[in-house]
Amino acid sequence: MLQAAMCPNCGAQLKVDASHKEAWCHACDSTILVTDAITNYNTIYHVQAENVYGAKASMKELLQKEKVFLQINDFAKLRNLYNEMVESYPQRHEGWWGLIYCETSGFRIQQSLENLEKWFGLVKQFAPQNVYGVLEKQFCAYEAGVLEEQIRTLDNSLQYAKSSLERDRSYYENNRRKVLRQSRRRDKRRLFAKLFWLIVGLISLLVTIMLFANSMILVGIGGVIITWIIFLYGVFTNENRIGTLLRSIRDSNEQLSLPFDSRKYDQEIRGLEREISVKQQKLRQVRALC
Repeated sequence: MLQAAMCPNCGAQLKVDASHKEAWCHACDSTILVTDAITNYNTIYHVQAENVYGAKASMKELLQKEKVFLQINDFAKLRNLYNEMVESYPQRHEGWWGLIYCETSGFRIQQSLENLEKWFGLVKQFAPQNVYGVLEKQFCAYEAGVLEEQIRTLDNSLQYAKSSLERDRSYYENNRRKVLRQSRRRDKRRLFAKLFWLIVGLISLLVTIMLFANSMILVGIGGVIITWIIFLYGVFTNENRIGTLLRSIRDSNEQLSLPFDSRKYDQEIRGLEREISVKQQKLRQVRALC
């Protein structure tokens, strides 16, 4: 008589002959015990009548399911199972330890230690002393690995911050000063040009006045006067007037005398160094427990 079963190796659903001792799983190409396959299927898919009406599963049933899910590495079902454990039996350490196991995918993926440490505190509270000693060594080894990786990441960030500081300081000392000097020279040239043409305009105006005084009125003189009046107006009213150029030159001189402002970098570097120091101290404590 064929009976529903589940392969204990891969979790594939099968039909096996209950009168036989062994069966063949075509999914994983392995020989399995018929009794184990039937038990696995019943554990997962046969819910007892009282559970249908809301009664919680026994811890023994949950642990049997855990064994099956661990065999097939089904972390999604394991997470649901452990959540059910901590909800139904919050004073049993197995559920809290299982959450840690799922969160880290079997201690293979590094995760934030905040929740893990909180859950492990509950494991410490509820686990028997002999069991806790074994779990503590495993968790401390994982925690030490996470802290070492965090310290390496922070150290890389620290080295990058220091190199950025030196690079920007070098840029300031070389390129920025060069740009400011060029700007100052350009403003000076423009200032001298304006002064030159101002002097030329004043001389031309003086010559024109002398011509009027000698009654040498020419048609072109009026045009010259108007032209130079417009020129002088432009010299004193456009955005690059003499006063503006003088202030720009003064500002360039002041900026050249200012030291490089490294306060932003210094603050970031000090923060990284403090964080690394805290992590290193915690790592020493964890290694002492291991």
